Amino acid sequence: MEPACYNRHLKNQVGAARIKLGRNATTTFLIVDAQSVKNTDSARPVASDNEDW
Repeated sequence: MEPACYNRHLKNQVGAARIKLGRNATTTFLIVDAQSVKNTDSARPVASDNEDW
């Protein structure tokens, strides 16, 4: 069995098992890498943020 075909087959099997358990066929999740998120606690407004300055 080719890898792409195997992956598709496995994905279908996992989806069917999840549906049997009353869950969605696919998972929904979000990963946030804390090192990639800008720190807003120490951020200060600058003139370009607000034209009324």
